[in-house]
Amino acid sequence: MTELNDEGYRTLSELDKLILQASTVIITCLSVLYFVYFNDLFIAIYGIGSFLLAIFIIGEDPPSPIRKDSVIEDPLVESAIVLLVFLDWTLLVAPSFNLANIAIVTGSLIFAFAIPLLFMVVFRENKISSLGFNLSDIEKSSPLTVSILVSLIIGFIIRLLLGQNSLEFFGSQDIHRELLSGIITMAVIPALIEEFIFRGIMQDRLSYRMRSRVGGIVTTTMVFAALHLFTVASGFELYQGGLAYPLLHALLTRLPLGLILGMIWDKSRSLIPVFLIHFTNNAVYLILQTAATV
Repeated sequence: MTELNDEGYRTLSELDKLILQASTVIITCLSVLYFVYFNDLFIAIYGIGSFLLAIFIIGEDPPSPIRKDSVIEDPLVESAIVLLVFLDWTLLVAPSFNLANIAIVTGSLIFAFAIPLLFMVVFRENKISSLGFNLSDIEKSSPLTVSILVSLIIGFIIRLLLGQNSLEFFGSQDIHRELLSGIITMAVIPALIEEFIFRGIMQDRLSYRMRSRVGGIVTTTMVFAALHLFTVASGFELYQGGLAYPLLHALLTRLPLGLILGMIWDKSRSLIPVFLIHFTNNAVYLILQTAATV
């Protein structure tokens, strides 16, 4: 389904281009209709912008050499990243939000992102391993990945034990059942889809187009953070302070997370460690918010 250009890179065939163009038109129309009927400008803009960006980054596959270097080789940088994760979870306190609304918005965005996933696997005939699901270089990021996961868990335990409703949370079976379904729909699935799209597809292609790995990481992180800002704006219950604090909090948590995930992907060339970190981050956040509302 793909063709080679003069430099040996795979490019879109005519059928690929037609499929991508049709998908873009469909998603754009759905985004406009979503705005008209639900008055949700955030999701409409993001839906249109995502697929305009897709046209830019999916035009050709960049070369994928085995990286012998990384943007994070200094142990001090890795230590600073772990400290940032720990402080992020122990010091930042999120306001309450509407879980049902965020689940709906997240589901809508996952559906939109599933189209390029299908496009890459089926129509481009990519192997799963070539999309980042491999173990070849995972050992390069194992110490950093484990350190970040431990920091998330320690921060989670501290926050949960200091909560006022921790005893009620641990003793309620109904809450545990709801939490399990919430973890699947709001931690497992979003982490898998988002990491495939942002790190597995977008980051390398932006780095290739921009001729800068750091530029690819930063730009992908900004798009990643924007997605979650719009999700927060749609899911938060409005209160006296408006949306200023929730959006600021989302920015302070998603930007560091996106940068960390981008650097680990650059180091490991595997989606497995970034999925584990993203999943743990979402699951911990969901558990803490559920415990706070008991």
